[in-house]
Amino acid sequence: MAESDTTARIWDIDYIRPMAAGDKFSVNWIAGFRVAEFKENVFFDGTEFDDGGPDDRYIEERHITATGWGFKVGATANMDFTKHFGMEASLAVSFLQGTSKGKSTICDETCGSDPNLPFFGDQDDFEGSDDSMRGEIRDYGLAAVWHQAPVDIFAAFKSSNWDGLPSNPNPGTSWPIGSGGGVDRTDVTFNSWHVGAKWKIGG
Repeated sequence: MAESDTTARIWDIDYIRPMAAGDKFSVNWIAGFRVAEFKENVFFDGTEFDDGGPDDRYIEERHITATGWGFKVGATANMDFTKHFGMEASLAVSFLQGTSKGKSTICDETCGSDPNLPFFGDQDDFEGSDDSMRGEIRDYGLAAVWHQAPVDIFAAFKSSNWDGLPSNPNPGTSWPIGSGGGVDRTDVTFNSWHVGAKWKIGG
């Protein structure tokens, strides 16, 4: 049995400066401050069956919590093809400094299968932290926009690549199944679709 739970949150304060480059094209320049949080919980419980001896059970848990803060820069390009239809393309990059903590628990061999065996409950715990972690988040977006003044209806695809924050701060250790403490991944990407509307006030 394997389970995983990943949570990623961001809080932004942005300054946006629009610049028109024609009747149908404009760019919104973005500069701001970002706080990001990444959490991951992974659990594995498996049994290796042995015909001639006791079955070996393996239980692993891993928890990672990382928080970063820093500045964000980017731009959104707006292109109107007709009076009622346009496209938006966006790119933003955040450079973060933060901290990360991780804990791993591994129970191997005859873990929990028979309390009378000598290796019952053979458990190892690992903890690690990084107080000077560097992180980077790259956000990409592409949206189709229908203008129905004063409302803009949009359908958008967004991709967010997190680098650094998802890293496992535990020391590297190899285990029979999976990796209990190794830095086995440094980035993760989230992709999503969005449908919504924007209401314009003034202008």
